Amino acid sequence: MLFTHPKEQEFHRQLLEGDVFTMRQWNNWETPEEGELYPLLAKYYPEFKEDAYVDVAIQTNPILLRVNGLEADPAYWKQFGIGKMNQLVKEHSVIPLQMAGYTHWFGVGIFHPFDPEPVHKLTELKSGAIAWNILTPPEFMRLREQYARYSERM
Repeated sequence: MLFTHPKEQEFHRQLLEGDVFTMRQWNNWETPEEGELYPLLAKYYPEFKEDAYVDVAIQTNPILLRVNGLEADPAYWKQFGIGKMNQLVKEHSVIPLQMAGYTHWFGVGIFHPFDPEPVHKLTELKSGAIAWNILTPPEFMRLREQYARYSERM
C-alpha cells in the first residue's frame, strides 16, 4: 500500500515492529492501493492489541502519556483559529483536546515519528505547557471527524 502521508510508512513499520499487529494480519486486511493508514487502523483496531499500541507509543516517544477518555472541547479550539487548527490536524496529526489547570492537553494521532517542536512554534506554547495524550485510531478518527464538522460551521 502506498501511504498518502509521508509519516505513515514509518508509523506502519513501528507498529509492526512493536507487535501491535502482524504482517499476516496486515496482508489479510482489505487495503486500497493508495490512501491513509489511519482509517485502516480504526477499521481493524479490534483485531490488534490496544496495550501493545499504547506501549509502542510510549516506548517510541517518552513524552507521550495515555489518559483514557480524555475528550476534546471544541470551545478550546477557538483560541487557535481555523488556520492553525488545520495545520495541527492535517500536518502534525495532533488535536488540541482541552485545558486543565495550566496544562494544555493535546491528542497525538501518529506518534512515530513525532516531533513536538513544530507544534510548540505554531501554537506559541512552551514545551512544559503541553501534555501529549496518545490517541487510539478510533479516537483519532472520531476527533478528526468532529473537527471537520466544527470547521465547516466556522
